[in-house]
Amino acid sequence: MTRTKLKWDYYEVLLHSQDVERHAAATDREIADELCDHISASIQWMDAMGFDVESVYAKRVDEKAPEFKSIIAKYKDKLSSAIEQAKEAET
Repeated sequence: MTRTKLKWDYYEVLLHSQDVERHAAATDREIADELCDHISASIQWMDAMGFDVESVYAKRVDEKAPEFKSIIAKYKDKLSSAIEQAKEAET
């Protein structure tokens, strides 16, 4: 079954608002707080869809754990030059 676009779904908007607040955060602590709020909203959404959040999360970690480090390294390599260029452009 194809899922309809949920552009204006409550949880879509809630997670988007968490992203906006995270981007507006001024300190690392504020970013960490917003990340916690994002995780909480994600958990609420999975629960609202009827999933057992703990089992979904555990399954996903089991599936992805070997790849997490390589994914981070891949994007760090991929984006580091672009980030450096942006930093240089700001100064």
